[in-house]
Amino acid sequence: MSSKVHSFPFPVKEQAIDDLLRDVCIRKINEKDYSEIIDTAWNIGVKAAVELKSKHTLPYDFKKIATQEGLIIIDKDKDYIVGNTRYFSEFISGQSEITMYKKSISFWAETHQLEYATAYNYILAHEYFHFLEWNHLGLTSRKFQVPMIKLGQWSFGKTGIKAMSEIGANAFVHELFLGGKL
Repeated sequence: MSSKVHSFPFPVKEQAIDDLLRDVCIRKINEKDYSEIIDTAWNIGVKAAVELKSKHTLPYDFKKIATQEGLIIIDKDKDYIVGNTRYFSEFISGQSEITMYKKSISFWAETHQLEYATAYNYILAHEYFHFLEWNHLGLTSRKFQVPMIKLGQWSFGKTGIKAMSEIGANAFVHELFLGGKL
């Protein structure tokens, strides 16, 4: 699988390998399982999007959809950067909150030549998928488990693969706004 530049601002399925390779668990994952992991996560996102499309009509307004589900949307006028990572939003599961970082989103919108409202809606849809995971779907990251610790032939505990959740969220947004097409 190779990375290509696409006009849609979220990674497409062919780019999901990049998310997987950045996961902290990558050394514990057998390379032969990469495709299965990506397919599983992508399909969960697509299925969730198809389900949502059956309940809502275009245009999808995720601020409205999220608040109807009881989520609290907090807008912060901030460019949130930690280390080398810029955060556009955060879903806080225990509090059913999504924080949107407006200056970070504005930067992302300019970078991808999007209207701010479109960028905001895409990012909020991505976070909404994480809400669905915690409240309806089950955590995508736990659909494939790897050992927490591996010492030679011994392994202890199990942990999920966080990248699967991000791949699922990207698939969700892709399916909703592009119908699975580029």
